[in-house]
Formats: sequence, structure tokens, C-alpha cells
Amino acid sequence: MKYDLDFFRNNAWEPFRELGLLQKRMNSLIEDNGKWVPACDIDENESRYLVTVDLPGVSKENVKVEFQDGALFISGDKHAERREDKGTRHLEERTSGSFKRWFALPSEVDAAKIQASYENGVLKITAPKIAASKPTQIPIGEGAAKQSGASARSVA
Repeated sequence: MKYDLDFFRNNAWEPFRELGLLQKRMNSLIEDNGKWVPACDIDENESRYLVTVDLPGVSKENVKVEFQDGALFISGDKHAERREDKGTRHLEERTSGSFKRWFALPSEVDAAKIQASYENGVLKITAPKIAASKPTQIPIGEGAAKQSGASARSVA
């Protein structure tokens, strides 16, 4: 896919990488002949990731969300309005057509519990994190100390 953004695998800021991504996105706008790219936000807290996608004018039935191999794929279609009158259009800025976005998510995502909701042209995808395993305290028994004490008495 063209929009390969990986926000989670590298924490260091790399300005040249960022410029490369910007150039790649600008080139894709030209190559895609005006296809639109919906705006996305990705938020994180201690228990989940939240991906919010603005999809104005797109019906829920025309949106597809998939998770595969650690990546979240969002795609769909926005259909153009049919014009009934034959008048002159002086300005046309609203776009239509298909879109595809994908984001690499960290391995700590619980894929079986990912949920998506859609309301008023906004898609929200919640990807819960797997509960981190906490260290378990292992008690140390007295058995080894008694054996060495018993062998010490027999030697004496």
C-alpha cells in the first residue's frame, strides 16, 4: 500500500525519514489523480490505541476495516453526488472515489478484541493492548538450607 506509516516501531525522531514520508505522500497525491486521503488521528493510553478517521459523505456500508499481520487496513469508496440540473458548475473541490490507508500497530495489540464504530462520518477503531504480564514473586524455600545443615552435622 502507498500510505505505509509506522508510528510505533521507532521512537527516535528522524527528520530525513519524515521528509521522505512527506515527499512520498505529495507524490502519491499527484500519482493518484486526485484520489482523496481521509484524515486520521492515532491516540494511545495505557490500555488501548484509538484510530479516528474522518469520512464525511461515506456510508458505513462502503467502509472496510481489517487487521492482518500487525497492520490495520482501512479502505472504502465515496460516491459522487449525481447532478440533476445541467447548469454550470463554477467550483468543484469535493472529491470522490476509493481510498486506502494502513497503519502498523505494535505486537501488544489484542487482535481478537479490536472494535470499530461509525457515527456522523467519523470512524473510530479501538485496539486494546494485551495486558502486560506482571512479574511473579517466587518464594525461596528452606529445603536447601536444611540439607546443608544436616550434612554439616554429620561431618562434625
